[in-house]
Amino acid sequence: MLQPATRTFKPSARRRIFRLLGPALIPVGLTLTLIAGACGSSSGGGTSSAQPSPGAGTAWKTQTSGTTDALFAVAFATPRDGWAAGNNGTILATTDGGATWKTQTSGTTNGHGLYGVVFSDSSHGWAVGGGGIILATTDGGATWSSQSSGLAADVTLYGVAFSDSSHGWAVGDSSILATTDGGATWKAQKSGTTNDLESIAFSDSSHGWAVGLHGTIVATTDGGATWSSQSSGLPADAALYGVAFSDSSHGWAVGLNGTIVATSDGGTTWKAQNPGTTADLIGVAFANAKDGWAVGGGTIVATTDGGGVWKAQKSGASGYLNAVARANATDGWAVGGHGAIVAITDGGAN
Repeated sequence: MLQPATRTFKPSARRRIFRLLGPALIPVGLTLTLIAGACGSSSGGGTSSAQPSPGAGTAWKTQTSGTTDALFAVAFATPRDGWAAGNNGTILATTDGGATWKTQTSGTTNGHGLYGVVFSDSSHGWAVGGGGIILATTDGGATWSSQSSGLAADVTLYGVAFSDSSHGWAVGDSSILATTDGGATWKAQKSGTTNDLESIAFSDSSHGWAVGLHGTIVATTDGGATWSSQSSGLPADAALYGVAFSDSSHGWAVGLNGTIVATSDGGTTWKAQNPGTTADLIGVAFANAKDGWAVGGGTIVATTDGGGVWKAQKSGASGYLNAVARANATDGWAVGGHGAIVAITDGGAN
């Protein structure tokens, strides 16, 4: 797995090594590219203070993926219907909450990694990755077909978000693309930054956020017609790799060296939170404004109060975790290197 010394790389270099050489550098181990509602991640009510908080005794259970390819993304449309994507065009699917995972034919095996996956419902989904690739399905992944991103072959897309089966966005390498017809056509949007973007989240068809290197956060309130910078409050050498919003006000971004920043006003102000770890955090998912997980370097941390307190959970994985997904307030999955998939069904209460 990545050693602490690799943090001496510039964020951009570290990210590319992590992404493209996942199987070599990540022996075991989770974006969801969160779009509230698209994967059921905004369902469920808040957690009361009377409920037990997620603690270090909480253990995630290993699921059998059937692949040794590194997995970089995971999405669930319901507590039963989910997908994971990764190296060499790998796409896996489950219809029983992960008790069994089966390989789907993505149509690409040319070495391009798939770094983002999202489903707006159990039928309509998209995956993005190296070479500017965008894949789409309208039948739950029984068949996948290519969509034209219009990007050069050396551009990588890292994140994708859909607010419904028509409206979607994809980000990577300082690019933001958008579609209003389910991906039949994709058009570039002006991101307002030259920094690479790593993850994107939309709470509805108007309100969205993208995060990336150098602590970059950009936001839109008009579906991406205009994007503007928000101040993360982070130093120039910071890197944000994951973002999640439970609604148009409450959001979180995670990144290098245990970074978590959060907002309760749609990003007008971002404040640092203490995850209790210095491990790199790559993915984040929230079921509502209180219940969330963040994952990364062999680490899963959880909160039931919106990030006021984060506590470690036993990940069941020894290497990098690249993405995490929630179907509701209790059911979650995380994916990582060497085909690792871990799951939990009680939200960490026990």
